[in-house]
Amino acid sequence: MGVLVLIAVVMGLLQGRFNPGDWREQPTSATPAKMDGASDPTDGAAGLTALSPLERYTAATLSDKINGKAELYLDAGFQILESRRFALESDTGRWMERYVYTMEGHPNAYSVFSRQRRQDMVPLEIADDAYIASNGLFFVHGPYYVEIISGENTIDMQTAMKALAAAFVGGAAAQDNPLEALNLFPPEHLVPHTTELVAKSAFGLEGLDWVYTAAYKAAAQQAVAFVVPCDSHGRAVELAARFSDYWLEYGGERVPVDPTVLEATVVSILDAFEIAVVQGHYLFGVHEASQLDFGLALAGRLQQAIEGVSNAPR
Repeated sequence: MGVLVLIAVVMGLLQGRFNPGDWREQPTSATPAKMDGASDPTDGAAGLTALSPLERYTAATLSDKINGKAELYLDAGFQILESRRFALESDTGRWMERYVYTMEGHPNAYSVFSRQRRQDMVPLEIADDAYIASNGLFFVHGPYYVEIISGENTIDMQTAMKALAAAFVGGAAAQDNPLEALNLFPPEHLVPHTTELVAKSAFGLEGLDWVYTAAYKAAAQQAVAFVVPCDSHGRAVELAARFSDYWLEYGGERVPVDPTVLEATVVSILDAFEIAVVQGHYLFGVHEASQLDFGLALAGRLQQAIEGVSNAPR
């Protein structure tokens, strides 16, 4: 049973993390469509010309555009997708496509952004959360998650993608809402650019939604820290019990912990440790800690950051 739950968790993580450039229709293999639609405030992006008006997709038609990979967006509060193709003014045979996902709010947009972050990313200053990676540029602007995908990885095409992104940020008014829970993750041993916001069923546990996570590593020790802002203390306690019971159900065993060190529930399963702690309106802890001491120390630093926080912003 332990092996089965491990397989299920891994499959869930792989399904939720995919490279947008791997499954989208690529500009080099597609024919630009001339479609009816509204004008775009970024028509004047330097060095670019629009090949078509906007194409719009709703929740009912989203999978038609992105080849069945719509669940991640729908689970995170998707509203509408608007895509449009742009070409270099100097060579209209070289073009890119911009995808603008309007989500319910800034946390929703950050969720889909963080779940698809590429490993070869290079951070950009176009927005608070933005990066470029080979033939793609990705960023969050208020409730918008934006992807710009090109069919080539060249300096001039990357320059054009940056110009298109800057034009969008300048032309689309949006107020970013700070994701305060991200500031709770301690910096020591934090793996850069690994923070995520999982909108639904974190770690494969149904009902464990809107979970902030971050990866930690120190030599051979590693773990994933998580924070769940809840509506109430009672809800945090309920989720903590469900978290621990989930691992116990699949063959995990409780590990006693000195309550004077940390009031935590710890489960050992498959040579790793699952740790859950409740502080006020927050459930937090550690997932898949390779060593108990490392996991407890990380949970302790999280508790120090959360102490004194009475509200639970999402």
